[in-house]
Amino acid sequence: MNKILTTRSQLRATRESGRRVIFEPLSGSIFVPPPQVISIAPTSGSGSGGTTVTINGFNFTGATAVYFGSSLATSFTVVSSTQITAISPAMLSGGVVDITVTTPYGTSVINSGDQYTYIAVPVVTSISPTSGSTVGGTVVTVTGTNFTGATAVKFGTLAATSFTVNSPTQITATSPAAGSSVVDVTVTTAGGTSATSGADQFSYIVATTWNSADLSGVTLSNGNLTMTGNAAANDGVRSTTFRTSGKYYAEFTGNAVFASGSDGVGVALGSASLTTLASNATGAALVYASVGNIWFNGSYTGVTISNFTTSVVSVALDLGNKRIWFRVAGGNWNGNATYDPATNVGGIDISSIFPGAGAYLAGCVNRVGDATTINPGSSGFAYAIPSGFVAWG
Repeated sequence: MNKILTTRSQLRATRESGRRVIFEPLSGSIFVPPPQVISIAPTSGSGSGGTTVTINGFNFTGATAVYFGSSLATSFTVVSSTQITAISPAMLSGGVVDITVTTPYGTSVINSGDQYTYIAVPVVTSISPTSGSTVGGTVVTVTGTNFTGATAVKFGTLAATSFTVNSPTQITATSPAAGSSVVDVTVTTAGGTSATSGADQFSYIVATTWNSADLSGVTLSNGNLTMTGNAAANDGVRSTTFRTSGKYYAEFTGNAVFASGSDGVGVALGSASLTTLASNATGAALVYASVGNIWFNGSYTGVTISNFTTSVVSVALDLGNKRIWFRVAGGNWNGNATYDPATNVGGIDISSIFPGAGAYLAGCVNRVGDATTINPGSSGFAYAIPSGFVAWG
């Protein structure tokens, strides 16, 4: 009990209730009881702070401080002697604290009615991959803490197309379509929204298609993702984007007649002749559909994978180690079960011309109606990307 005496006389307690102590003064003495917190609402809020909490109790007149645990409320208002509204300060890590009120006559005694739960703020520590196509559709693994109950994942200001909370430390989210930019991937829960940092940044790369400027004997369709031969001649086309460094993965799918010995897919220099791609792959590294032979810069490499028409052809390009791998329908890379782009084993050496001024995805046909569709990762891949590689984008 706190006492304030205006004389030297003593006080005598004459009645006590479950909530307050009422005293009758002797000789003019005055007793003012300390504040008491009975209940709060809401009883939980974001670890970021900023929640308005209504505190109910007694003897709040003249309150000088409101504490959430050991931290002062951001601000508070004494509504009446029995009610205060206070703004919670931040407690990013989460936890349970007691809300106490201080007046000139003391501080409220903690009790179960004053307990407030901070919900921890989510934290993003990394994302993978860190880039994807502007058309969206990239599946991104978000790693961090406090993801339980996530209500939103955003790429910048745009909501993820979909997301799944795998665990309190991992979410998989699908990127929405956006313009070429670098954005922060954020996670929102009842505890708040993750703070942005360099660890959560995702780069939108202009979506790769076949280059309409390369048209000669081919027609583009399907949003310029499919090229079809329209002349009985050797004709090729390159992608709209090129790469000079890094490790990249892409897929190609032919139509039912993409089976000529001169129908092929792979990568080419910007300086490669489009009319010779289908004959000898000068300035390029290509695999041809009819027998699965891999050619590089005008010569057969001696490496053969299975032939293909409608099967998915995968290409893994490592411009740092200057190696390339092909496979059909998820089979062996470069025709050997021990070869693997992830471990830099069995790649074809392309160092004599690549990366040069840049490597483009490339395709070629020599018959009317032969067609192949490029997939740089904008619609999800048929097969897994080798570890350490990223979608061409």
